[in-house]
Amino acid sequence: MSAASHRRPLPDAIRLARSTRKTIVINIAIAVGLKLVFLVLAVFGLTNLWTAIIADTAPLYS
Repeated sequence: MSAASHRRPLPDAIRLARSTRKTIVINIAIAVGLKLVFLVLAVFGLTNLWTAIIADTAPLYS
C-alpha cells in the first residue's frame, strides 16, 4: 500500500466528525428552545408542569 492510501481515511473521518458535531449542536439547540418555550408558557400560566415534563421527556421514548 502506498502512503497516499493511508492518508485518505483521515479527511473522511474529519468530515464525518464535523457533520456529527453539527447535528449534535442542532439537536441541543432544539431541546433548549423547547425548554424555553415551555418555561415562558408556564410563566404566563398557559401550560402546566406535567405538559412541560411530557414535552421534555417524550423524545426519550420514541
